[in-house]
Amino acid sequence: MAETLPDITLSATAYTSINTITGIPIGTCLEIQHNHGYWVYLVESSTEPPISREGTILTDVFGEASTRVVLSGSLEVWAICAAPAPRESRINVQNIE
Repeated sequence: MAETLPDITLSATAYTSINTITGIPIGTCLEIQHNHGYWVYLVESSTEPPISREGTILTDVFGEASTRVVLSGSLEVWAICAAPAPRESRINVQNIE
């Protein structure tokens, strides 16, 4: 099992770079798990995406889609809370390489 990193709180007003906030290099294989709050959108992009409600969805922790694996060689990974502001979500990220 990889080193446990602190949970990341996501706002609904701006995308958060998962790679930047965790210090995990772009292109590294990641496991991302939604663990609190509203659903989350994930986007792979070389630049910060515009605010939208598009991308891969992470459902609540009890849903079938609460965890995603981002494969090695991926672009930068961005996340945003799917609910309108001021709501927030929380995820956990692990480097699984």
